[in-house]
Amino acid sequence: MTEATTPPTDIVLEHLKRIQAGVTQLRSDNVDMRRDIRAMKDEMVSLRTIMGEFIKTDARREGDYLHLSARVDRIENRLDLQDPPA
Repeated sequence: MTEATTPPTDIVLEHLKRIQAGVTQLRSDNVDMRRDIRAMKDEMVSLRTIMGEFIKTDARREGDYLHLSARVDRIENRLDLQDPPA
């Protein structure tokens, strides 16, 4: 059979095979994409946890600094070590 006399069913079958191959590739890509997105979400959760710990540590240090600053002020007042007003 020549190309001009190829039955239409063969042409349809070839197109369907190509479509099926494309769909199979899309499914495979979709699974890979879902896996990648899940990995990125897990990394974001980890980063948020680490950032939260940094924020807590910074707040704790700020509180320690304010506490020490108040103690130094009290000590200076008791020992009369404060500079005279300008």
